[in-house]
Amino acid sequence: MVVTKDNWLLEQADSILEEIRGGFPRYRSALEGVEIRISRRLTRSAGNVCVKTRVVGISEPIFTVEENFPQFRNTVLHELAHVIAGDEVRPHGSRWRNIFLEIGGNGERCHVMRARGQHHLHRAGCDRCDEEVEVGTRVWNRLKAGSREYFHQGCGGVVTAAPGAGAPARENGTRGDLLRQIGLKLRQALLFGSSEKS
Repeated sequence: MVVTKDNWLLEQADSILEEIRGGFPRYRSALEGVEIRISRRLTRSAGNVCVKTRVVGISEPIFTVEENFPQFRNTVLHELAHVIAGDEVRPHGSRWRNIFLEIGGNGERCHVMRARGQHHLHRAGCDRCDEEVEVGTRVWNRLKAGSREYFHQGCGGVVTAAPGAGAPARENGTRGDLLRQIGLKLRQALLFGSSEKS
């Protein structure tokens, strides 16, 4: 039998699920009946979950990019923490975060990974330090609609759709453009908590 990348990702995710079931007996009943699926449709979110049906989706386009795989475990834990927390709690509230940290996740609500072929980044700004931040289209659309739920972890300011910002960030250009992009990506590591699931 040929093992595809999808099958391999599913095996890894199921292994993480079994590890959490075994290592955290108090959460075993909450994780009963959880089904993990590898989704080709998830290109912005690394994962998603329907708590009521206990179905977790993990992005094939994101995790078949080798540089993203180190975040795979964290993404599975992120979604399992949603299942454990249940649908009665705020999706990225303190109860969810505490569970996420307890089972071994990093506690972050968002990611900065890009899917295969995904290059749609926009420039947003921090309203406190005026630092430029690259965000994906989903976050950009929320910012343009007036969302104030994204915070720059570097200074705690609100990330906004700054006037004149939002042109897609260029992927290719001069050496100076490349250095600026690298600097922006490094600053993104300090970025913000968001209501977007990873």
